[in-house]
Amino acid sequence: MMRVLYTVGLILFLQIMICAQDADSLVSIRHYKEDGLEIGCLLMKGTSLLDEWAKPKTPVLSHTSTYQRGDTVITALFVGTEAKDKNGDADVTYDITIFKPDGSIYGDFKQLDLWRNAPAPMFELVQQPIVIKLEDNDPLGVYKISITVHENNLKKQVDFKMSFLVQ
Repeated sequence: MMRVLYTVGLILFLQIMICAQDADSLVSIRHYKEDGLEIGCLLMKGTSLLDEWAKPKTPVLSHTSTYQRGDTVITALFVGTEAKDKNGDADVTYDITIFKPDGSIYGDFKQLDLWRNAPAPMFELVQQPIVIKLEDNDPLGVYKISITVHENNLKKQVDFKMSFLVQ
């Protein structure tokens, strides 16, 4: 019951935050919902969400688009899907590319597990999150993130563009 209430709260939170975001601002939150597939993505400071998600108490979700060298950025992806394979499992993967302010690639990862080989969730945290540790020598400026989510059972692809500032 708690997870259901959390899911409803998270969906409302994502929808409110997306509506409130200025189109010209940095993009630290995205949401998609269509055809039985729901995806949420937030850029968050620190990795406490990874530990808190496993606890029965509802974790606090807050996103930010501004960081400093030394900070840790997590791309927190959430997924809910009605699609199932013959075993009743979800098969959702993602690709992510992070670009430095000069446009060069900071990190590039393919076919990571968003949610695979487990029963299709109502709304669950990514199985393989990307954690970015901003180093002292990382350039200042706007970093861009390109994420492609693959719902392999539906043969559907969803693209997200996000960004954050290191100052």
